Amino acid sequence: LEVRLKNDAGIARAHQHLGRLAERRGDHDGAAEQYEKSLEIKRRMNDERGLASLYHQYGNLRFAQDEFHDALTLYRKALVLEEKQADFQSLARTLIQVGLTLEQLQQIQEAISTLRKASTLLAKLNSPIVEKIAGLIQDLEGRVGDDLHGVFGDLGNEDT
Repeated sequence: LEVRLKNDAGIARAHQHLGRLAERRGDHDGAAEQYEKSLEIKRRMNDERGLASLYHQYGNLRFAQDEFHDALTLYRKALVLEEKQADFQSLARTLIQVGLTLEQLQQIQEAISTLRKASTLLAKLNSPIVEKIAGLIQDLEGRVGDDLHGVFGDLGNEDT
């Protein structure tokens, strides 16, 4: 019906929903195919809000597939659009995903910095998950401290 009516927004939305359904079934290739179709239409329509949401969702798919570099690229595309739209709720959500992805890529300092930005936004939004993000940041900071101790901790014990 959407195709007959030439309703591009409806067609893009349908592809995105089909992608989510495929993802839930574990059909990652089918999900990616549907997301790509939706992206094509949303780009043509210049639907920035829809693109931001879809980039985030597609990033989640890539994250779940351990394709962290691809996920990071998609999340960063979402961030650009969310910042442009001043969509702070979505921006905070995507910053969290970027932070988690950077953690997986062992870019811990950048992950901490990104999660701090998310935490600041979440505090302004009075979000209940601020404390969870603070705990995650603290855990990551502990890992950095442990890594530094491992590198420098034995320097005084070396025989010269």
